[in-house]
Amino acid sequence: HSAGGLLADDTPAEYVVDYPRATSFCPPLRSYFFDVMRSGQRIGARTVRYKPNGGYGFPVRRKVKGKNLIHVGADVGWARVGEPVFCIADGVVRVSEGPDRKRGEPKKAPPPGTMPWGNHIAVEHRLSDNVYVTTIYGHLDRKRLVQVGQLVRAGQQIGTIGKKSFYINGGYQPHLHFG
Repeated sequence: HSAGGLLADDTPAEYVVDYPRATSFCPPLRSYFFDVMRSGQRIGARTVRYKPNGGYGFPVRRKVKGKNLIHVGADVGWARVGEPVFCIADGVVRVSEGPDRKRGEPKKAPPPGTMPWGNHIAVEHRLSDNVYVTTIYGHLDRKRLVQVGQLVRAGQQIGTIGKKSFYINGGYQPHLHFG
């Protein structure tokens, strides 16, 4: 890369398409495998029971344009503010963003139709068979450790679990949404 986030040929870094294939993988949290095998957890005063594998496909109780939403990911790392979040495989950062709220500004709901992930990162991975997949890491702390266009490695820390905040966790207890 040259200065200003451009490649040597002045191509913007976010358009990097030739990057290492993902050949090794790791969990996004040190406790990930324990978390996804639990059959229940306490969220506030509520006990939530679900099948193992992190609750993939939980229906969400609200509708958008008359259709139920499906929870496409695993919510893990409950109440572990500041726990490191790792990229699961080699890839390139496609999204690294979050709410632009400044200290002291009033809280307001995110625009309709946006995903309530707060600070989040999306990484694109090229697998050994040239298939591309994307992983999403939501509800991170404000300080994200990677930028759009950056190449990342399996096991590289990309952020930490954020605190309880409407802007970071949609008002839920701190956790990582991994999809």
